[in-house]
Amino acid sequence: MSHELTTVTPGPRVSLIATMANRYGMDPQAFQSVIRSTVMPSSATNEQMAAFLMVANEYDLNPVTKEIYAFPAKGGGVTPVVGIDGWVNLAQRRKEFDGMEHEYAHDANGKPVSCTCRIYRNDRTRPVVVTEFMDECARNTDPWRSHPRRMLRHKATIQAIRYAFGFSGIKDEDDAEVIYGQATVIEQTPVDSQPARARLMAQAAKQASTPTDPHPTTEDSSDIPEWPRANESGELVDVRGCPWIEGAHSVGKTCTDAGEWRRKRGADPELIARLEQEAMRPVSTEIAADSMPDDAPADDAGEREPGSDDDE
Repeated sequence: MSHELTTVTPGPRVSLIATMANRYGMDPQAFQSVIRSTVMPSSATNEQMAAFLMVANEYDLNPVTKEIYAFPAKGGGVTPVVGIDGWVNLAQRRKEFDGMEHEYAHDANGKPVSCTCRIYRNDRTRPVVVTEFMDECARNTDPWRSHPRRMLRHKATIQAIRYAFGFSGIKDEDDAEVIYGQATVIEQTPVDSQPARARLMAQAAKQASTPTDPHPTTEDSSDIPEWPRANESGELVDVRGCPWIEGAHSVGKTCTDAGEWRRKRGADPELIARLEQEAMRPVSTEIAADSMPDDAPADDAGEREPGSDDDE
């Protein structure tokens, strides 16, 4: 029997730009030049362009046809943004996709109030239903002023595709503008990174517990809600310890009178409950381990009622 060793020499590594250029039948240098001049902000670095192309390559989206493009953040940097054509392309590639429907609701004057998108999957018995409301989505931009129904339909479609197929790490233009366009990216110290409400509450608690102060504080804090509040890592949570979840909770980040996050209007309650359970699982386990006596039976954390459906 022969025991000869065979040496396998790996082939040459193909660069990301060469891979994507070959996909679209372009020369790598020409492809890089096109991306630089038509897709990326002029201030984008090579590292930022590489990160953007990695996302485009991961989801097989064409940046030249605007299926995905680089959104410039106000304080610098870029974030990958997927256009409506890209979202529809992602959905239609999925073998589970079985079509979608849209339905509008109008006010007494015939103006659109909401748009509902239903996405059907051939591996489920019920559709994924998402409703987006004009008063929450409309923005003071030319597309929203000239084509409000189309833009609202796009918003409902994008959110429904997200929920139906679980895409993450990519955003639509409106979300990117809200998250990255209104705030400057700055360096913060650990103290300043704590939310302002949490700092005020911590300061008030310190003053109230100081025994050497003969005069009680006269500051009225009745207008500061008890929830949400910051946890030890500075993240806002509700009374259950659940962090705020984009797409599931109200964009105003407010809580009900019971201290639980207000839900985003039109979102699927069952999906919200699952997302909250996933988000709270590590927190609930830690709290139970720290506070439960050794001989006490474990409580069923799943019996808690979900938060109010009221929204602002």
